[in-house]
Amino acid sequence: MRIFDDKRCDDTIRLAIDRELGSIQLDASQKSAILAQCRPSLTVAPRRRPVRRVLAVAASFAAVMVLSAGTLAAAPELRESLKGLSEDTIAILQPVNEVSEDQGIRMEVLGAVNDGGVAVAFLSLQDTTGQGRVSDTVLLKDCQISDDMGGAFANVVSYDETTETAILRLEGMGGDADAGEKITVSASSLLSGEQQVSDESTGYTVSELLASGPAAEYAAPEEGMVMGSMAGVADPEHAEISMEEIEQLKDSGKVPVLKPWAESLKIDGVDWASVAAAAKIGNQLHIQYNTDSVLGGVNSLSFRLKDASGQVLDLPMLELNIGPRTELSQELYYTETNEYVLFLPEGQDVSDMEVVYSGTTYESLTQGEWSTTFRLEKVKERLQSKLNLDLGGWTVESVTISPVALTVRGSGDMWDISGEMPMPEISIQLQDGTQVETSAAGTSVSDEGVTLNSMFNEILDLSQVKSVTLNGEALDMEYITE
Repeated sequence: MRIFDDKRCDDTIRLAIDRELGSIQLDASQKSAILAQCRPSLTVAPRRRPVRRVLAVAASFAAVMVLSAGTLAAAPELRESLKGLSEDTIAILQPVNEVSEDQGIRMEVLGAVNDGGVAVAFLSLQDTTGQGRVSDTVLLKDCQISDDMGGAFANVVSYDETTETAILRLEGMGGDADAGEKITVSASSLLSGEQQVSDESTGYTVSELLASGPAAEYAAPEEGMVMGSMAGVADPEHAEISMEEIEQLKDSGKVPVLKPWAESLKIDGVDWASVAAAAKIGNQLHIQYNTDSVLGGVNSLSFRLKDASGQVLDLPMLELNIGPRTELSQELYYTETNEYVLFLPEGQDVSDMEVVYSGTTYESLTQGEWSTTFRLEKVKERLQSKLNLDLGGWTVESVTISPVALTVRGSGDMWDISGEMPMPEISIQLQDGTQVETSAAGTSVSDEGVTLNSMFNEILDLSQVKSVTLNGEALDMEYITE
C-alpha cells in the first residue's frame, strides 16, 4: 500500500504573504484580539530523540505550497521566524481554537476559511505524552472537513522542535456549506516517524536470489485473489512493454503468481518483510514478499536491478497485492502478500545484477478519534463571470474565483459522445505576471448541475488578479460581495 505525502515548501512565503496584505488593515486592538484567540495553548518539554531505523522509500509527490496567512497567528514561533511580515495576514482566517484530544495526541483547529465549496483549516498537533509521535513528517490520515466534503488532505507546513508542535494545512472540497453553518474537522489515524531509503542492497544478485529456494511453482492468479495492483513504466519511449500492455496482461490473468517457498528469505536491513518466493518466468522477474506486522503492511517496498557499473535500471513493473486485505481504516489497508514483477529487457543477461530495494517505513501508527465542530462563515468577496459556453455535452454557466479556489459551474452531461470528459482550460494571471497554480481539483455531478473545484496553492488577493481566460478567451470578471 502506498502513502503519499505532499510536502509544503516555504521558499516563496515572503512574496506570497506580502501579496495578501495589500487590502487588509486592522487597528491595534483588532490585532491583539485575534492573536489572543488564535494560537496553540499547550507546550510539552523537549525530549531526547531515539535513533530511528532507516528503511525504505516510495514515491513522494511534492507540491509547492506556501504558508497561509493564518499560520503566523497560529504559531508564535512562526511569527518570530518570519518577523519581517505583518501580522495583518491573520485576517484571512476565521479564528477557531477548538481542541480535541485522544490517545495522548492533541489536535487544535486554529483557524479556517471557507468559500462554500472549498475549505482550508490550519491545525496544530502535539504529542502530550512525550513519545515523539508528532514530527515534521507526521501524516494525519482519514481526515474530513464536514461530512458532505468527503475526504480531505493534511500537510505539514511548519514544525517547532522546541515544543514538538506541527502546524498542518487541511484541505477539503466538494461540499456546499452555507454561511455560518456548523462544520466538523476530524481525523482518525496518525502515522509517525517516516524514514526513507533508496536503492539499498538486498544482499543478493538475481542468480543468488533465484537459487535461494526451490524451483518456482506458479499459476495464473485465482479469481478474486489479486486485491489491488500498481503498474509503472519509467521510460515509456524506450520500454519494451507499455503500461497498456502490462494492464492487459494483468486483466487477462496471464501474469503468474508464485507459490511461496517453505521458508522465507531475509532482506538485508529490513526486519518487517521477507522474500516469500522468487522466479524468472520468460522476461518477467517475480519477487514475492510478505509483511509480518500492521506497520509492515503500512510500509512500502519496491525492487530494481543495479548493474556492475552501479547504474540502476528503470524497468517497467507491476505490483500485485494478493488477498485477503486487512482494513485498518478508510484510507489505510494492506495485504500481507505482495508480488513485484520486473519486465526484463530482451536478450540482456541480468543474472549478475544486484537486486536493490526502496521504500518508506513508519515508527508508529496511532488510531483514535479527533473531531471538533464549529460554525464557519464563508468568505464574501468573489470575482465572477456569467457565460454560456457549450463544451459538447455540457455547458459552462459561470466561473467564480474566491481567495481559496476556482469554481466552474454548469449543466448537462459532462461525457460527450466519445466517452471523454471535455474540461475547460482556465488561466489566471496576476498583476505581476504570475500564473496562479492549483494543488487539487474535485468534480461533482448531480441533478443540480456540474461543479468543478480547483484549490489555489496560495491564499489569493483578488485585487491582484489581472486577467482570466477560458480556453484562450478572456473573461469579463465582475467583483461581487455576497
